[in-house]
Amino acid sequence: MKKLYDSKVLIVDDLEDNLELIEDMLDDEGYNNIISALSAKEAYEELEKNDIDLVILDVMMPEIDGIEACKYIKSKYKDIPVILATAKTDMQTLEDGFDAGANDYVKKPIVNDVELLARVKNAISLKMSLDNYKTLNISLESNLKEKMYLSTHDTLTGLLNRNGFNTIIEEIIEDYIQTKQSFALLFLDLDKFKEVNDTLGHHLGDVLLKDVAKRMVNGLRQTDIVARFGGDEFCLLLKDIKNLDDISVISQNINEKLAKPFVLDGQKVYTPCSIGIAIYPQDGITREELIKNADSAMYNSKYSGKNTFSYYLKEMNNKKMEALIMENNLREALSKGEFEVFYQPQIDAKKNIAIGLEALVRWIDPKNGIIPPNQFLHIAEAIGIMDEIDKFVIEQSIKTIKEFKTQHIALKKIAINLSLSMMFSENFVDFIKSLLQKYEIDGSYIEFEILENNLIEQPLEAIKILKELHNLSINISIDDFGTGYSSLSYLSKLPLDKLKIDKSFIDNIGNKENEIIIKTIISLSKNMGYSLLAEGVEEGTQKDFLMEHGCYNIQGYFYSKPLNKQDVTTFLKELNV
Repeated sequence: MKKLYDSKVLIVDDLEDNLELIEDMLDDEGYNNIISALSAKEAYEELEKNDIDLVILDVMMPEIDGIEACKYIKSKYKDIPVILATAKTDMQTLEDGFDAGANDYVKKPIVNDVELLARVKNAISLKMSLDNYKTLNISLESNLKEKMYLSTHDTLTGLLNRNGFNTIIEEIIEDYIQTKQSFALLFLDLDKFKEVNDTLGHHLGDVLLKDVAKRMVNGLRQTDIVARFGGDEFCLLLKDIKNLDDISVISQNINEKLAKPFVLDGQKVYTPCSIGIAIYPQDGITREELIKNADSAMYNSKYSGKNTFSYYLKEMNNKKMEALIMENNLREALSKGEFEVFYQPQIDAKKNIAIGLEALVRWIDPKNGIIPPNQFLHIAEAIGIMDEIDKFVIEQSIKTIKEFKTQHIALKKIAINLSLSMMFSENFVDFIKSLLQKYEIDGSYIEFEILENNLIEQPLEAIKILKELHNLSINISIDDFGTGYSSLSYLSKLPLDKLKIDKSFIDNIGNKENEIIIKTIISLSKNMGYSLLAEGVEEGTQKDFLMEHGCYNIQGYFYSKPLNKQDVTTFLKELNV
């Protein structure tokens, strides 16, 4: 902060003796920035060049007198105080001076330095106080603007936050009375964000959220509004909607944009989204009701297969309530031990022997009995307990291998489905090593099945982890082969042992084009040195077609449905006999 005696004082007088007199008085007092001018014009030049804090201005000067000079100075530098030095102290002169903008005056000749110094100190002190006040006020205004911005905007993405979005909705609802203009609210949730966050860390998770926000904004019209509601949830407001087709086109566009891969730290990651749509006023007349119903529609999208959009229907609130109850029951089921591993036999149809089992989790609900995985696994994934279920299935399967070995039941291996989240979880390979050591089992008894599409989401990381598992003698197979988009060059880089022909192809045996695909997969597996298994075989004609073309390993209801441990033990013993 500037000190009083560092202030710049400009003295203007056409007589050098008067200038020297005032300079000496100020200098003796300790003022060290004194500038002199012999005319009004010289004073103007000094004002242009210097940051002046006070002007002491003689009234009686040739060409431009002090009154005119004061008017000019105050018109350009209104915050600089001016003290008039005048021998004329009549009422009219003083009024003219104050009307011109002067702040004070001192009588000439100046014989009393006490009066001059007191008036100079008062004028400069007052200016310094005003300057400090303005600086503080500017700072307060800046802080207030920043606080107002932060209260309505998300600091990570720069989008509106929940508060800002809610305010806009309220305003648009009020405008509806005059405009009668309907609008749509879209509630959006990223489907695989948790996996990315857990696998790559929160920093890259934040980068992904910013990239998602940019991609969404680029896909919207100028009149549309997007906000981040928190976490991986976003809301969009679509105004000027003429029909449902407009909403569907925009929603489909968002789905397609977010389904494309993002590149984080050199890796491709996928985070498609589920969208719920509510329309004002038919789906809600208040902000709270509209958001709640759009959220319910989003749940419907998420539980209908993800990467899609749904319009709100009244029964969806009931469905959402059922889903929430299911979520709570699932969490309790995990802690109460209500999950059980069933096993579906895999058969060499040529030799009629069991070559393995596939481990499949079932929820044994005390009230509803056995609940199949297609009714709860997607919910388990959504609420973040899928890894715990996977760990349970893996350990129970390895434990079963140990028990079968002890009972001398012939079994080559158990195949276990491996989710992307589990594979990329922290210390996953160490977890597997610890289980192999705990149950004294060789890795060759285990086969991990990975969905083809999962492999291409983070290919480099997937290759690294799969090679570590393969080094433990664990077999790797691609599940649902033929339904994804992996290239042959990528397959050749993976430590694969087996391909599983997807059930969708088996179901369409009899269709010539479909049969060509099956024969191509069989040929591919032989040429690349992979073993092969067809899943979902239910009919003898399907089995016969597969065997005729060289696929002898069969899994499906033709031989057996998934069985609990006791029943599969009996099945294996009887088959071996």
